[in-house]
Amino acid sequence: MEVTKMDYKEMTINLILNRWEDVKREREKLKKNLQRWSKNGQREICFFGAGPKGKELYDSLKREQIIPHFFCDNDLKKQNSVISMYENEIKCISPIKLLKIKNPIVIITLSHVEAVYQQLKELGIKDIIKYPSLYLLEQFNIFSYSKMELMDIIDSLFYILEDERSKKIIYKRFYSYLVFNKELSNFTFTDIYSKDKYVPLDIIMKSDIKIVVDGGAYVGDTLQYFVEQADEYIKEYICYEMDKENYKMLMSFIRELPQYIKDKIEINNLGLSNKNDIVNYSGALEVCKIVSDGNESARVVQLDSHQKGRKISYIKMDIEGSEIDALEGAKKIIIENKPICAICAYHTIEHLWKIPFLLKQLVPEYKIYFRHHDETECELVCYAVLKN
Repeated sequence: MEVTKMDYKEMTINLILNRWEDVKREREKLKKNLQRWSKNGQREICFFGAGPKGKELYDSLKREQIIPHFFCDNDLKKQNSVISMYENEIKCISPIKLLKIKNPIVIITLSHVEAVYQQLKELGIKDIIKYPSLYLLEQFNIFSYSKMELMDIIDSLFYILEDERSKKIIYKRFYSYLVFNKELSNFTFTDIYSKDKYVPLDIIMKSDIKIVVDGGAYVGDTLQYFVEQADEYIKEYICYEMDKENYKMLMSFIRELPQYIKDKIEINNLGLSNKNDIVNYSGALEVCKIVSDGNESARVVQLDSHQKGRKISYIKMDIEGSEIDALEGAKKIIIENKPICAICAYHTIEHLWKIPFLLKQLVPEYKIYFRHHDETECELVCYAVLKN
């Protein structure tokens, strides 16, 4: 029996037409309540997860005048400690102590969303917010665009998507921006999740991975994955990591690799951008974001000038929202070499379309795909390849 294909473009348009006003009102009410409770303590706000994601959300939500009253974490080392967040000292408690809080509202700030959600439900916690960044942070505010703008964007975006899976992923992303609070308990990204990050074999041939640029090399996690998946094909591996501490850990990781792999690696304590400059950034290990008021500074370079003449065959970028600038700084390399591109597109809502549009503009022959590599809203990657 032939399986009927879903019309994900029409489904996405219907989401906007049918949900826009009601979800907008619900979001505005939730944000106002959180701002009010943050100030008057009428209800206590808890961030479940005192790691980098929790601190990143704290940093973002404080701009929205939402400050948690406490953190909660399963890590015994963090429990009963005090988390320093700029001018605030916030206590971290255990899940058991969470039960002593009257009517808390718990915001999950961990990668393992579903497991934590089930844990909280079993504890009897009633008000739980999953995937908070998608509808509490300004960079994911779908209502900053008009319906007509989004209709045009959706029409153009679906036109360039290469396969059914990519279209389903885009539909799911728009759904996540327009999900009602009552639906959050059953909402997950597991139906679009795939593990093969950066080397999805239905899109990329390993033999095409030869000279790799790793933008946002972090502490070597992507490098390790590439070594495991495509070591025999990689000739050169060029790392860019802006943060000083991450760079040190990346160096330590590389020192432990076999010599024949180390001989392939070039490591740069630099960021990627559309200019050669010094920038400020906020440093927090996993999350190092270029911001004007950042507490650290670093050099950024254009890939075009820094790797001039290099026959780059693969570009990966996961650089906390600076992907568009970095692509602008790599235009010549992309146009001339037409490398495989694997560009993270989850740091702002507009990257969902601006990144594929830019890649398609630079190389019209590119085939555009999306894959989602995490059970949270993170790790959405736009792939551009010459194929078939």
